[in-house]
Amino acid sequence: MKKSLHTDSRGIVHIMAIAIVVVLVAIGGVGYMVYKNQKKSSSSASNTAATNAIGDECNKLYKDKDLCKFSSHYDIKGAYTATFTSTDKDGKATEFTSAVDGKDNSSTTTKEGGKESGAFIMLNGDTYMKDEGDGSWIKYPKGPDVPKTDTPTSNLKVDFKDEGTKPEASRITYKKLGKESCAKLNCFKYQVIDPAQPGTTSIIWFGDKDYTLHKWSFTDKDGSKSVGEFTFGAINITVPSPVKDAPSVPNAAELQNMIDQAQAQ
Repeated sequence: MKKSLHTDSRGIVHIMAIAIVVVLVAIGGVGYMVYKNQKKSSSSASNTAATNAIGDECNKLYKDKDLCKFSSHYDIKGAYTATFTSTDKDGKATEFTSAVDGKDNSSTTTKEGGKESGAFIMLNGDTYMKDEGDGSWIKYPKGPDVPKTDTPTSNLKVDFKDEGTKPEASRITYKKLGKESCAKLNCFKYQVIDPAQPGTTSIIWFGDKDYTLHKWSFTDKDGSKSVGEFTFGAINITVPSPVKDAPSVPNAAELQNMIDQAQAQ
């Protein structure tokens, strides 16, 4: 169902809901990832141990050094631009692009049919939502209840241990498809085959030097397709103009309630 953006607090929730939906599509499409809310350890020793454990579990199952090296480097960090494009079976395209500077600041836009339908900027704790009607930006000042955004992979984990507990016939497998250029790099290309999603095609591309995810695609059995691409480099987020103040800022509970309502529509 197509929803319009509003010039009040509901608008920002709609955009946030789009972001959540797109990332959930990515999780389901890639197939080899499991959504988990994990508290990251500040200990480099424990991080190293966890990384080694992931590699060990992967090697036990797949015996593929490139795939298993990627399993320890999937987390996207630093400054990057992420673009998610979804095309339905009728050819209608929706695009979501987010530029992240690696300092908890981001600039995000959504487009429907090639036309911008929403935009917001998160900068130094403040949030700016674009009024698509007059081109101005509504400012929501920072506060203790403003939710913090995460990177697209901050809540993702390659869970090979879980796969190892499954019967072989229901286990996710990976078909190596050689190498292919992605962005300005050479990438390993793999098809992810999930028996739980028959009739779908999922492909991932990760760098042959940095072993970081650079692209994924997922084609549903009805012909709709989603593609995500990541490029890395310096990002500069600045205050937009012109800016007008928001009438009020919803608290965390109100934001969550509005997100739930937006997702339910």
